[in-house]
Amino acid sequence: MDMSSFVGVLYDTFGAFLIPATVFAVGILFYGVLVWLNRIEI
Repeated sequence: MDMSSFVGVLYDTFGAFLIPATVFAVGILFYGVLVWLNRIEI
């Protein structure tokens, strides 16, 4: 298996998972920052 097809398989496998996982992680971080800021203000 050459490198380009290996990268293609990895991209096809993780691409479908990476996008929702990234959105989920960003949402968690954003929520955490909001909670932290509210805790500081209170």
